[in-house]
Amino acid sequence: MTLYAAYAESDKLEETDGNVFVTKLDQNTDFTIGIQAAESMSAAQVREGILFEAVSEGTHSQTELLVEGSNGSFQVSGSGGFQEGSTYQLTLEDENLSFAGEPENAYI
Repeated sequence: MTLYAAYAESDKLEETDGNVFVTKLDQNTDFTIGIQAAESMSAAQVREGILFEAVSEGTHSQTELLVEGSNGSFQVSGSGGFQEGSTYQLTLEDENLSFAGEPENAYI
C-alpha cells in the first residue's frame, strides 16, 4: 500500500504575542485578583466586563464575584471566598480591562 499526502488550503490562524491566559495554582480561598481598568469605570462596570465560570466538577456554581475598588484599580474576589479545591475561569470581555501585574495580552 502506498499513501500520498493531499494538501488543501486551510483557514489562517490568528497569531498572538504569547499566552493569552494566566494560571494561579494552590491559592487560598480568600485569593484576590487585581484588575486594571479605565479610571472612569465603576466596580459595577468592571463586573459587567468579566465572565466568571466554575470549571471543575463539583465546584459551587453559586460563588459570586465581589469587585471592589475605584480610579482604575480593582480587586476581584469570591463573595465569602472561593470553594477549596475548585477551579474557576475568569475572562476579561471588556478591552478596557487587564490583569494587574500580568502581560497586557492576557485576558483569561
